Amino acid sequence: MGLAVLVSACAASAFADDKLAANEKTSSGTITALDAKEKVLKIQGILFTKTFALGENCALAVDNMTGATLDQFRTGQRVTVNYRDADGVLVADRVTQDRLFYTGEVSAVDEKNHTLSIRHHGATKSFSIADNCGVTLSAKAGGTLDDIKPGSHVTVVYETPAGHWVARWIEQPSQQFTGTLDTVNLADRTITAGKPLLGDKKFHLGDDCVVVLNGKLSSRLKDLHPGEACELSYDTVNGINIVNRIAPVTATDKAAATAQTTSPTTPMAGY
Repeated sequence: MGLAVLVSACAASAFADDKLAANEKTSSGTITALDAKEKVLKIQGILFTKTFALGENCALAVDNMTGATLDQFRTGQRVTVNYRDADGVLVADRVTQDRLFYTGEVSAVDEKNHTLSIRHHGATKSFSIADNCGVTLSAKAGGTLDDIKPGSHVTVVYETPAGHWVARWIEQPSQQFTGTLDTVNLADRTITAGKPLLGDKKFHLGDDCVVVLNGKLSSRLKDLHPGEACELSYDTVNGINIVNRIAPVTATDKAAATAQTTSPTTPMAGY
């Protein structure tokens, strides 16, 4: 009799768990309100607004990495919520912060007005730059907004509070090389550049490579002249150096590069 009761209880429990799993739903949107004390979360989708009660054991995650805390969430972030509809009350079991990315080349950066414009496949998107916006350079080195220049290929991590695009983090992964331009081969789209005592370095020009002249973006490789100092942004793929940005270096640029020092930037909470 006892065994029969135990089997029956286990079966009922399994049935209840299956029923709960079957009732779980997901919804994605932008956080419009978050009350950590009352454990209430509101999100806005394209055609809906939903309010969730955060369950006692609600899991919090950033990019599917669990163990996050509520102070890593704020309005403007996009999240995915796993929840159950309990008689009209939406109970959240898991909230995952989904980072928003935008990748392209910098068409304009205005440090004074804290704005940044990124061009991608002919379309340009403008961002406000958050006061504590972080910058990461190649090899995960910390940088500043001074390192983000017209023509740089970047990935922007952003949020959309009140519908405004706000840059929270800027990643500029390309390596930098400054040297004297030695040869320009327009036929096979290659160049060589070098430094005294170090010899020449060969580069292949990517299809999206831009030439920056007087702060303006161009693709006119014929404007490059052997013998002038240039700054190259490039990525290395299986030993091949592929350039995505070329900018002649002026005397002012050289002085700034010599004086500039960078230090690692501490990531913000949630990033």
